[in-house]
Amino acid sequence: METKKITFGSLINNDKPFFKLFLMVIIIITSFLMILRVLFTFIPSEFLTDDNIFVVMVRGKDVDYKILLDWMRNGLFGMYLPPGSYPYGHFYLYHWYFIFWPFYVIPPWISFIIWDLLRISSTIYISYIIFKVTRDKKEIALFFIFCGIGYAVDMYYNNTNWLILFLLVESYIQLERERKMISGLLFTIATFKIYVVIFPLILLVSKKIKFKDLLYYLIPFIILFIPYIVNPSYFFQMVSNWNYSFAPNANIFLRVINTILKLFEPAQLMFISFIVLVFVLNLNNNIVKNIQWKKWILIIAAIGEAILFISFLFFFGIFAVS
Repeated sequence: METKKITFGSLINNDKPFFKLFLMVIIIITSFLMILRVLFTFIPSEFLTDDNIFVVMVRGKDVDYKILLDWMRNGLFGMYLPPGSYPYGHFYLYHWYFIFWPFYVIPPWISFIIWDLLRISSTIYISYIIFKVTRDKKEIALFFIFCGIGYAVDMYYNNTNWLILFLLVESYIQLERERKMISGLLFTIATFKIYVVIFPLILLVSKKIKFKDLLYYLIPFIILFIPYIVNPSYFFQMVSNWNYSFAPNANIFLRVINTILKLFEPAQLMFISFIVLVFVLNLNNNIVKNIQWKKWILIIAAIGEAILFISFLFFFGIFAVS
C-alpha cells in the first residue's frame, strides 16, 4: 500500500489535529509575550518597587537573553570572566560566542524581535518535520505537550533551547538520510550546552548508529575542544562557572537537587522531549519486543517530566516570594 505523502497543507487541512492545536498555542504564546514585552517598556519604574507577582513577571521577562548579551561584553577570550552585572561568567562552550555575536552587535530591540521570529519559525518547521520522524499519535501528542511547555518557558525567559531542538532534529534527519558527517557537525554545534553530548549515546543505545559511527560525532567535537586543550585555564574557568551556577555554597543534597533542576528545567523540555522521543521510537524494534514496554516508557517519561515541571514551579514560587 502506498504511504500517503505528508505535506504542510495536509497537516493544516484535515489529518493532524495535534499539529493545528500546537500551531495555535505557540502563535498565541509568542504574540502574547511579544506584546507583553512592549507594554513592560512603558511601565514607570515607580510601579516596579513592590514584590508582587506582576513585578516578578516584569523582572523575569527576557532575563536569560539579557544575561547572554551581558556575557558578550568581555569578548571571546574573557567570556568566562564575570561581566560585572552577574556574579559568574559564561558557562556555554566558547563557540556560542560566534553563534550569538550577530545578535549582540545589532540594537537590542531588533535582536529580541529576530530571536523571537527565529524561535517560532523553527518550531513551526519542527512541528511539521516531526511527522517524518514518527506517526504514532501518542508519541506526537506527548512531544507536542512537553515541547509546548518548553516553548512557553523558553519564550518567556528568551533562552536558547529552541536552537538546540532545531539542531538536534536536523542532525537526526540528516542521519536518516545517511549523511552522518553533516549529522555530526549539527550535533557539535548544539553542544554549546554541554549536556547535549548525551544525544549520540541515545542514538547508539537505540541502535540508530553503530559503535564505529560515533566517530562522526566525536571527531568534530574533539576538534571543537582543541582550544580548551591548548589553554587549560580557559577550560577551568568554564568548569568553575558550572560549579558556581549549580549552587556551590549549598549542602550536598541541595546541590544535587539544584543540579537536577538545572539540567531538566522546563525550558529545556523543548529538546529533552525530542531526545526522549528518539529513544522511545526505537524501543519496539531494537531493544524490546513487547509493545507494552514502549507504552510504559512513554507514561514514565510523561510523569517524570510533569514532576520536574511542578518542582520548578514550586522552587520558583519560593524564590519569588523570598
